[in-house]
Amino acid sequence: MIISASRRTDIPAFFGKNFFDSLINGTFKIVNPFNRKVSYLTFQQSDIDGIVFWSKNPKPFFPYLREIKDRGFQFYFQFTLNNYPEKIEPYLANIKERIDIFNELATIIKPYKIIWRYDPIILSSNFNKDFHKENFEMILSQINENTYKITVSIVTMYRKIKKFFPNIEKNKKQEEAIIKELNLIAKNYGKIVTTCCYKVAGIESAKCVDGKIFNPKLAVKKHYGQRAQCRCDKSVDIGEYGTCKYRCLYCYAR
Repeated sequence: MIISASRRTDIPAFFGKNFFDSLINGTFKIVNPFNRKVSYLTFQQSDIDGIVFWSKNPKPFFPYLREIKDRGFQFYFQFTLNNYPEKIEPYLANIKERIDIFNELATIIKPYKIIWRYDPIILSSNFNKDFHKENFEMILSQINENTYKITVSIVTMYRKIKKFFPNIEKNKKQEEAIIKELNLIAKNYGKIVTTCCYKVAGIESAKCVDGKIFNPKLAVKKHYGQRAQCRCDKSVDIGEYGTCKYRCLYCYAR
């Protein structure tokens, strides 16, 4: 069993103690996002093949991470790191502080892995190709030694998001072009770009929840119910929508 913690909220930033207590006690509370029905997942440590943490700021979680690591749980991080202005990411720390947190995380969890998510890419007159190229390289130049892999995605205009970006028109040609340019920058640093739920010729598709990272011999199944192009392995997501306090305007889980 793979635990996803979480696509639906930032557990390391806001619910670290609750997660740690539930992990040690062997019971996770799960809220169905559609009917709000509550259920409980009971497990032994041996039942958990690995944990995927998703976060923009895992620093409050650092004290618990050390013990999770010491107890022998396998895990890796999907760490989202962008540099949008405050009006887009209203409650995040400045980019320098978040880069420092990224690098500090690497010192704590080695040899475990951190995947950098430059996610999502918003293309507009304010956030054009040059904006993304400059910010992508600025961040990568400071975290390259500490990131295992890079994943990018293009913003999906869900109804709840579109109202914040009424003037954005999707342009697949421009989207593919910026992804390819970011990949060229990544190659200069010895990395490659992978894409989340977005196909681009010549670019590897990401598997954000990847059981083979925990164990190359792990038997895995595709996680049906995600977006059509999602390649993730089956996992149990224990987060709850609407609970992340960062309230980023582009986030489907807000």
